[in-house]
Amino acid sequence: MDLIFKNTTIDELKIYIEPSTDEILLKKNDVLGIQKKIEGGTPFEIHYCDGAVVIWIPHGQSADFFMNGNEIATICSQHIW
Repeated sequence: MDLIFKNTTIDELKIYIEPSTDEILLKKNDVLGIQKKIEGGTPFEIHYCDGAVVIWIPHGQSADFFMNGNEIATICSQHIW
């Protein structure tokens, strides 16, 4: 995995993936893994605002997402942005 998010402190954490507009809800003790599909290139941008995390997928990149070890379906994983 290229990025791992662990929600160890709050009941629910919202994660937004842009530009695909995917929304993922991490409950307490959930783990979200992110695997880039294309190595190298521009790194992901991650911002925290108003109790939510926004992950910006850069142009020419895509990623697969895993919740607690299981792959989850996202619009992001279906396209190169």
